[in-house]
Amino acid sequence: MSDDGFSDFASEESSSDDDLEFMQDSKVKNEDYLETTVPQYSDETFFEHFRVSRNVVNEISGMFQNSEYYRSKSGPYGKLLSGDQVFTYY
Repeated sequence: MSDDGFSDFASEESSSDDDLEFMQDSKVKNEDYLETTVPQYSDETFFEHFRVSRNVVNEISGMFQNSEYYRSKSGPYGKLLSGDQVFTYY
């Protein structure tokens, strides 16, 4: 440890900055998560992840898909599937 204590602190901070940079570069991407992974979940696993049953999500998605709001709106990237939009809230 140095006499002023600052050198040790600066060294630790530099290491911390390197760790942060590494974490930002290695983002986990869940491509096709809703299309591929979620349908493979058992009903129990589905409930553990979303805290609601698959049947409830399907019912809400169906009601939303039939709503005037869903039929009349779309975002800058086009219209998302109603089920995908419902999942954004879980």
